[in-house]
Amino acid sequence: MNKKLDKRECKGGDDCREDNHLCKMAKRHELDSIREAVKGSKYLCMKCGRTAVEPSYLCRPDII
Repeated sequence: MNKKLDKRECKGGDDCREDNHLCKMAKRHELDSIREAVKGSKYLCMKCGRTAVEPSYLCRPDII
């Protein structure tokens, strides 16, 4: 059973205001940054389904 993380203000997708979130990196085609952020992923974004090694890369993270 997954432990929920604190919900953030970020709405995700087009409404995302965080430059370090994967959704923003993908729009800017920052492939090297994305590779670093997803290698050994432990968190899942409940908005878009992306995964990341740290919750700070996601709009609505939850532990995998």
